[in-house]
Amino acid sequence: MLLRAAISGFFVVSACAQADMVNVYCSSLNSPNEYYWAKDDTGGQLEIYGEWQKDTEANIINFKGDSLQLGEYLLVNKNQFEKIKTHCNEDAGYVPQPGDTSVSGWYMFVTQDSNGQLELQPGTLKRSSYRPGRDVVPTTATKVFREPDASIVSHITTRMKNPSGVRPFEELVRELGARGW
Repeated sequence: MLLRAAISGFFVVSACAQADMVNVYCSSLNSPNEYYWAKDDTGGQLEIYGEWQKDTEANIINFKGDSLQLGEYLLVNKNQFEKIKTHCNEDAGYVPQPGDTSVSGWYMFVTQDSNGQLELQPGTLKRSSYRPGRDVVPTTATKVFREPDASIVSHITTRMKNPSGVRPFEELVRELGARGW
């Protein structure tokens, strides 16, 4: 499960590779700081089932020459991802991204198709850093991906433990039991 803590206005993120129901927001490819929370057909917060993973190998260069790592991403079933895309205004340049709160990082979706092929989906990757004693203010590196890209994730060998993209019934029962139901 993701643990997020605010420390002096900066955010520290810790994650382990775990399946989770994750909220979805729609981010603008044209204005990388604009987003809105995606809603389901009943007006509730849209969620998707996925597995949080971490990649420290991909070296991505943005337009300023900054080097970014993909870092944490949500691995999801491609068919499930295609369904949630309809909840974002694609005509206006909005695409789905995973996030739990308005202070969570700007993470990316990586989809897995029925053949096990991985693909980085469009979205905005943001990485902030602050080095006490060296930096006066935090720095943020941003890269916008406008098209799906399999080459960036081609080195990743991890695949979904539950490739159907549907939350296992046993997991739901365990969670409800833990909540005292």
